[in-house]
Amino acid sequence: MRYPVLISWMAFIFYNSAVAQNTISFKGQVLDNQYRPQTNFRLTVNNQNGVITDNAGIFLVHLLKGSTHLRIISAQDNYVILYPPGGYLAVPRDLKDVVPVIAGSEKDVPFVNEYLALHQLKNKERVETQDTLPVTRKMDSLKNLLIKLRFSEPTLQTLEKLRDDKDMSRSRISADLIDYINKAFEFKNAFKYSAPYAFNNASATEQLKKAVSSYNTIFNKLDTLRETYEKLLRENWRDDSITSSFHELIENMLRTSSCTQSMFRRYIRWKRLLTGSVNTSTRKIIIQKRPWKITSVKM
Repeated sequence: MRYPVLISWMAFIFYNSAVAQNTISFKGQVLDNQYRPQTNFRLTVNNQNGVITDNAGIFLVHLLKGSTHLRIISAQDNYVILYPPGGYLAVPRDLKDVVPVIAGSEKDVPFVNEYLALHQLKNKERVETQDTLPVTRKMDSLKNLLIKLRFSEPTLQTLEKLRDDKDMSRSRISADLIDYINKAFEFKNAFKYSAPYAFNNASATEQLKKAVSSYNTIFNKLDTLRETYEKLLRENWRDDSITSSFHELIENMLRTSSCTQSMFRRYIRWKRLLTGSVNTSTRKIIIQKRPWKITSVKM
């Protein structure tokens, strides 16, 4: 009765020995664009899932003897292989060598930022001038270049959608924040200049009511949508500093209700996190309201 077990065990040993003789071990190390090891980084190697780096960013795979190259793809959300192009790795002659692999976000890939900037410009010109042919030609040229770098068209379409989602979220949230700041200053001005005459002047009473109603409307809107906006920031930017900064900004606006120049400054700091610059039209809207001429008042 023990012979079948012994035979099976011997067959297993001979099989592993044969596999070991017909395979080689390949080592690579995944680094970010600052050359720091990426631990627990998930990879797909030659269409096989389940490869994960260790604490030093090292991964180990077994290849058929005689293999000259392999292809790796990032299985990590929002990360791509920056180097080598397309994730194609040559097997080194000395198998003790550890081959470096650079991984990062899509925006770190050469030409991707330029391609997405053109996509954004194309959307803008479609609305304003309806003449998108020059931009389309430039985009097509860059697209061909990116495809040569092993980017697929579905990948580029995904990146375009991510940029569109960011632009929509940025525009929507910024518009409501600016609206709140303007309505808050109007509300304070109404109390400062209209309230003293409200009992004797119907026009002053109407201005005060209108200011209060407008402020309450935008206050309730922001208070209702704040969690939705935080979710949009989390999903589209995946940057905790942007989401937490927005959370602090909303807390200051809605909970302390302090209308001073510092409110606008906090908004500017937060927007710079999103864009790195301040939109000129946004600045003009605020300047026209002259918020810094109003002293701090608790509402």
